[in-house]
Amino acid sequence: HFYAEELKARASLKTSANPETTTGNIRGLSDKEKEIIKEAEDHFDKVIVLVNSITTMEIEELKNDPKIDSIPWLARDPFVFT
Repeated sequence: HFYAEELKARASLKTSANPETTTGNIRGLSDKEKEIIKEAEDHFDKVIVLVNSITTMEIEELKNDPKIDSIPWLARDPFVFT
């Protein structure tokens, strides 16, 4: 039930700006997510960013970052309970 409510909440954000980003892009990384990635880059030789999203995301910024070694995408349908 939580996943359904979360999806409804996120769906309502598609038409409004994301206040957690500098650009307001709902499909982009939040400022907090960028901070976490920067922290990992500052402390580790290899950085793998796991994208856990069932919707599309704009990750061009990650793909162009030479300090990121891999970006696997983990998509799981929240309506399939196993």
